[in-house]
Amino acid sequence: MSEHAKRRLVFVGNGMATMRAVEELTARPDHGWSLSVYGDEPAYDRIQLPRVLAAECTGDDIALKPPQWHAQHAITLHDNTRIVGIDPARQQIIPHSGQPIPYDHLVLATGSNAIMPPVPGRELENVLCFRTLADVEHMRRSNGTDAPVIVVGGGLLGLEAAAALARAGNTVSLIHLMPHLMERQLNDEAAAFLQAEMARQSITLHTGTSIRSIEGNGRVERVVLENGMTLPAGMVVFAIGIRPNTALAEAAGLNIGRGILVDDQLRTSDPAISALGECVEHRGQTYGLVAPVYDMAKVLAATLAGQMSLYTGSPCVSTKLKVAGVNLFSLGGVTLQAEDQVLTSRDPLNNLYRRVILRNGKIAGAILFGDVADSAWFARLHHEAADALPVAGTLPFSADLPVNDRLDPYGGRCSLAG
Repeated sequence: MSEHAKRRLVFVGNGMATMRAVEELTARPDHGWSLSVYGDEPAYDRIQLPRVLAAECTGDDIALKPPQWHAQHAITLHDNTRIVGIDPARQQIIPHSGQPIPYDHLVLATGSNAIMPPVPGRELENVLCFRTLADVEHMRRSNGTDAPVIVVGGGLLGLEAAAALARAGNTVSLIHLMPHLMERQLNDEAAAFLQAEMARQSITLHTGTSIRSIEGNGRVERVVLENGMTLPAGMVVFAIGIRPNTALAEAAGLNIGRGILVDDQLRTSDPAISALGECVEHRGQTYGLVAPVYDMAKVLAATLAGQMSLYTGSPCVSTKLKVAGVNLFSLGGVTLQAEDQVLTSRDPLNNLYRRVILRNGKIAGAILFGDVADSAWFARLHHEAADALPVAGTLPFSADLPVNDRLDPYGGRCSLAG
């Protein structure tokens, strides 16, 4: 098929979701589309932003593809072009320059926006969110190592920001509203291991509180906490969460919930428009992790190439992370049901912790801290709903003792709680 005869497939958004979808699509040489990508910024690996913040690499180092890659794959790239509108009736997108761009099919991959809470003083200079490469570059330009930095948010992003700033030589305090860090992924005991590691990295923790106000003369000088403490600050970095970026879709009249509503083929309420990634809501769920986004990209590429493929969701996503230099794996929730059994292995001396939740003989959840070598195995057992009791001895415990009296491999004893 000639380039002139190909249908025009246009992506809005130039992040990891678009890049994976384009990779999947170009792996199918007869996909039949003329591809164009529009984005506010170049495509880069957002997961590596903490390394840029810590001056361990540059923005160029985390680029997803070299500049020539798109040309080699016949993709027209516009990576500094902001799209400000969509005209579904005419099947056009409107860039900031104002000249409409036609499409035969449009894919929205507009990602998500960082949440900035309505804290008094948020308009002061050096109050930032930690979300984009531009945010990181601003932080590195604006802050000296002698100015204390306040990071707000004890989830993954906040922890990574705090650790990166500490590695760069800053004095860092971390503020978290909940009683312990990463409360969605960790129980309080596992969080205590993580909090001890943060303290070893000279990061001061303030949990169970939040910022009441930010004060200063034009720029940040201090923050006042809800618990009454006042902390000096030269910069405040918010990393408290994200929300789907639905502004373009909503203005175009597409159906919106928490995100852009899509079906199992990732089609929106307009059959000529699809969406994927952090901007979408599918079966009542939104996703902020990479694995589900890549699953969506695979389904979308197959669908656009004329193959039958369905995205049925990611009901339980395991998380394998490197948080503040420590390996961590979390699977399932941390909330227990009455019939659950909990196997726990602790080794504070070597900074190792394991917790496995058994429900009806199957793995319902797991936390591995410090050593995540068995993470894929736990994830497979959970995904397959396999009976874990026959192989319980090959969990983090020895095989020859009753379940409630097994020795853990680090020389301590495991505990069993019903």
